[in-house]
Amino acid sequence: MKTFFTVFFAILAAAAVILSGLWAKSRVDAWEIAWRSCEAQVSAILASHETLASASDYASSSGSVDAAMARLREAESNLKRIQADQPRIVDLERQAVSVLEQKPFGLPLTASERKELAALKNDVQKLTDK
Repeated sequence: MKTFFTVFFAILAAAAVILSGLWAKSRVDAWEIAWRSCEAQVSAILASHETLASASDYASSSGSVDAAMARLREAESNLKRIQADQPRIVDLERQAVSVLEQKPFGLPLTASERKELAALKNDVQKLTDK
């Protein structure tokens, strides 16, 4: 009977260790998903801004006055879109800073994550100082 309880408690202990490991991995995975989500959203917004800028550059190749006025209206429209996205970018960057600062279990940030954190903090500081 004593052997039965020893084996039973050993199995329970092993199950507890395995479940704890799975729980810890899920926390780290959730953190990585949150970080990648913030990164992807900011990248998508910035890519759309680059697309707007390249479209304006392409339109500048023609030389008529009507084309120049059309380019001016398009550039003004693009500028308004970029300005409208600015608060969203600041919010996403603040969220990314928060996610990076709260890496689970006190795990250290990688070199690229530290670099990104410093850049994001700098961007947020610049944008909030305006």
